[in-house]
Amino acid sequence: MIEVPCTLKTDHFRDTIWRRRPLHIGSLETQQILRSLRNLDLHSIVSKLAALAPAQVSRVDKLVFAQRACMADATLRQLAVDFGSQLVPTIRNVWIDLVNDCPEKSGLGNHFDTSDNFTIQIRGTKRWQLQGPTEEGIALARKHLALRLPATPILQTESEVFEFVVHEGEMLYIPLFWMHDGVATSDSQSASFVLNAESWIDAVYFLCWHIADLENWSYPLPRVPRGESTNISSCAAPEIIGDLVSALRSTSFCPDRMMSEWYKSRSDRMIGEPK
Repeated sequence: MIEVPCTLKTDHFRDTIWRRRPLHIGSLETQQILRSLRNLDLHSIVSKLAALAPAQVSRVDKLVFAQRACMADATLRQLAVDFGSQLVPTIRNVWIDLVNDCPEKSGLGNHFDTSDNFTIQIRGTKRWQLQGPTEEGIALARKHLALRLPATPILQTESEVFEFVVHEGEMLYIPLFWMHDGVATSDSQSASFVLNAESWIDAVYFLCWHIADLENWSYPLPRVPRGESTNISSCAAPEIIGDLVSALRSTSFCPDRMMSEWYKSRSDRMIGEPK
């Protein structure tokens, strides 16, 4: 089992850095991870991934970006499992992205992710610029997280720009929702341990399953008279909605049981399993 950098297992990281600001980690703490990645034929893994799931591999000139590369290799997947289980034991979904053959002055462009990323420089050097989300940006990013929308750039006009130069063997922690742009300053290869975030909307499935047992919620919707679709009072909608909400407060509805099943679904799912 690989060991995550000691810095990431401290109270200081959990209490003051995690999801608050980026962190640059020196190569002395990442040697085991770096060695484990170098022992793998990452180019062959990307080729296998391209055959297995073509949509996961994209190419821009010489740059090759492979998302969820551990889908194609059991050893790489185990590295993701080891990393995630030590850092956040309850995390459900962890994987590794690879950026191979990244030429000088190239990168993936400025964007944000709905995940926490720990990127390690396997070869070469990359210059990063990061910006924390504004209040407006956080609101939009949370919607992307909740609804699983594709990440898009968020305009950052007020946030401080953090710059890092990450050399071979070093790691950079990029918090979720943070805009980031990494540009290679030499021929580069890197890997990112991605800890996918979830929102409470992920528990809605279990909510729907349980409220289906409540009599009020299982009635068919009332018919809205023709020509009165905008007049909600004509179908007693306010009263019906009030009854539905009241049913959620009844003793027959057990939120504890629902949340227990939701939590069990997280712990039962193999960490690192693609989703």
